Amino acid sequence: MPKYFAGIEGGATHSSAILLNENGETLGVLENQPPTNHWNLGMVECCNQIISILEKILLSAGLSVDQPLTSLGLCLSGCEERKSNDELRDLVKSKLPSVGEVAVESDCLGPILSASNSGGIVLIAGTGSNLLLTNPDKTQARCGGLSYLLGDQGSAWWIAHKAVRACILDRDNYKKAPFSINYVWDSVREHFGIEDNREMLKHCYQFFDKPFYAKLTIKLAEGADKGDELCKYLFHRAGEALGKHILAIQSEISPELFKGPLGLPIVCVGSVWKSWRHLQNGFTSILGITTEGETHKLHRFSLIRLTVSPALGAALLAAPTIPRNYTQNSSLLYSFGL
Repeated sequence: MPKYFAGIEGGATHSSAILLNENGETLGVLENQPPTNHWNLGMVECCNQIISILEKILLSAGLSVDQPLTSLGLCLSGCEERKSNDELRDLVKSKLPSVGEVAVESDCLGPILSASNSGGIVLIAGTGSNLLLTNPDKTQARCGGLSYLLGDQGSAWWIAHKAVRACILDRDNYKKAPFSINYVWDSVREHFGIEDNREMLKHCYQFFDKPFYAKLTIKLAEGADKGDELCKYLFHRAGEALGKHILAIQSEISPELFKGPLGLPIVCVGSVWKSWRHLQNGFTSILGITTEGETHKLHRFSLIRLTVSPALGAALLAAPTIPRNYTQNSSLLYSFGL
């Protein structure tokens, strides 16, 4: 009897899913599915979203929605705490009796399991930001992942919020922005449909929508590409913020992780990384990399981007015996010391 293994990777904005057979072959992939953060949706609605996505991936592979699954791996935004992870796992199992094993972990874990079986770092910079280090001995260290009120440094939300604040403070004559706000303020007005500072209040209270707020960063990235100095400055600052995540867990990194062909692998997840050329100087300066190529903070590492769905790692989380091949799963973004 054929065996099937599913995985769902979910962020605050969208989710992805994958279905594998017992040989590790991909039977179906879904992208741009609804978000699955239980802190935003509530446990019940999050579970309902998971079931809906699972049914879609089964149907896409030509299977019945009642097809028994050997395992289901869930790597989801907001799943950072064991007690709530167990609660979600038990709820999913109660609703899906045809699924054997169910495993629930952070959305940080899926990307590193998609790229390597020996550990590394995943650094998420999407709507929010988060970092997870996994050592070869399975010990872990974390930085971030504490929501926009307590963290999200270097994320699209963080960049957008910095941009709005720079404009508001400049226009209030409270603190002048380091560069002209003309392009950024025009982008803020267009994105939020406002004309003055006070109209932003509705987007901070009754109409607050973090993913929508964060999407302002798309316009800011376009501005940086066009040479707008304030946009470039904001991405430089974001690069610094993302680099600080790595410094925060530097002392926890196993020396073994530096010995592979890529050095320390750092999997970069999220759309903010599409603007790497604007992040790079801030990121590398925080790590102490000078124009002469010397560093006293981190040596021999590579930034890599996945070329497969991060849902693959979620599926592998719950199915450790599935055959896997990592050679085609990522591409190089940047390297140092190799």
